[in-house]
Amino acid sequence: MTLSVPFLIICLSIFVIAFLTRIYFLLKYQWVGKDTFYNLLVAQEIRKKRKLPDIINRYVVPEQYDYPPLFHWFLSLFKEKYHQKLQYLSPIFDMISGTIIFCFCYHLFDSRIAILATALYFFTPYTFDSSFSLSARSLGNCFLIISLLSLFLFLINGYVLAFAISVIFSTLVLLTHRLTTQSLVFVLLTISVGYLSIYPLFIIASSFVFALIVSKGFYYRVLKGHIRIIRTMGKKLLDNTRRKEIINLFPNPISLIFNMPIILLSPIFFLFYYRPPLNFFVVWGLGLIILSIVWIFGQGLRHLINAIPTFTIITSIWIIESQNYIVFFWLITISIIFFIYKLYRLEKYSNIGTITNKDILKGFDYIRFHKKNGNILFCLPLDLSYNAAYFTHCSMLSSSGGFAEGMDFNQHLHKLVYGGKINELIQNYNADWVIIIGEKKYSISGKNVFENETVTVIKIDEINKKNNKIIFSYKC
Repeated sequence: MTLSVPFLIICLSIFVIAFLTRIYFLLKYQWVGKDTFYNLLVAQEIRKKRKLPDIINRYVVPEQYDYPPLFHWFLSLFKEKYHQKLQYLSPIFDMISGTIIFCFCYHLFDSRIAILATALYFFTPYTFDSSFSLSARSLGNCFLIISLLSLFLFLINGYVLAFAISVIFSTLVLLTHRLTTQSLVFVLLTISVGYLSIYPLFIIASSFVFALIVSKGFYYRVLKGHIRIIRTMGKKLLDNTRRKEIINLFPNPISLIFNMPIILLSPIFFLFYYRPPLNFFVVWGLGLIILSIVWIFGQGLRHLINAIPTFTIITSIWIIESQNYIVFFWLITISIIFFIYKLYRLEKYSNIGTITNKDILKGFDYIRFHKKNGNILFCLPLDLSYNAAYFTHCSMLSSSGGFAEGMDFNQHLHKLVYGGKINELIQNYNADWVIIIGEKKYSISGKNVFENETVTVIKIDEINKKNNKIIFSYKC
């Protein structure tokens, strides 16, 4: 099919709508996401110290920094005055991912498959999760797509350049995002078995070597930290009293279908499309389905986000070959409806950390203007602690989830908060401030010093810290 004017208009419309939905919150509220502020905090530390930090001392349990450093290093190149604009990077990275899928399908198949695959990719609700706020996930996903599609070109055509590109971008995945690294390694192992090929194994080995070389050995620390996180999760599985902390992280099937409607068609692919060269995409998708099931350490189904590209490609091929356009109509309609509902829900519930609105910023500003050096802030709900740390410049009564001990501490902290042990935590960690965001009910020992429709700020004086006597009870 030639690139007719109607086709170009449809294609351009899909890209424009997809980009506008991804920057909607940014245009309206200017600051979005939770990981945004963790990433910017780390970037500040790197820029200030002019090197990768050993410790990030912004929490009562300081972070031992062992996160993949590429994304943080890149952000550190920019001054703080550009931080707000940097949030547009994740939507841009996701648009690049969609563009790669389009170009790949257009080059190897035809324009109809290209446009269907791109539309399905952009409007699958799961893709929005990692693309509307500043996160390494969208960049890692982009690198994974380039790596695996390049490997496909090498396996079917023998392009040596494609193999080299796969190695380079696999290395970049390792240096960018942990969960995407897990997905990539498992897919490569699955492809190696499915194709009886050593080339995917060579990519794994060489990418680890190059990651060590490029990072001047820092990746060894990243790898050890990654293993510690898995161990920490594994220990919880062996502890009957803490097992629910892991089990409750798994989304239920309804949540999976809501976020990824295209998964409903996966049985068709496995039954009818295991033929060369399309079996590559079947193996990619099947590998991540298996990983999401066997990954018993929590959040296993997040691996399926990295399977969306292969599902969209093979779905589009099936639709064109079978002429089942009615399936595409219903699939894209359902995806868009769920997509819009996800936007609505994320905007409605400010306490889940999607949006940092003006009311929340006013609360943060009050604390920043009145705090003293070394003050400790307790943020409720805990999920907004990164936001609070960035805007108030306080030390947080929490830790970073970026390393094993911090993740363990935060999970224990959540348990104590839900158990009503808030005042004990304030006393034990000498918190100076408490900020409450949203509609939760808490009884806090302290004085209400600032309040608006969304936020309550409580000052904890020395007497209340020692006596732990409730003189202010916050009720919604």
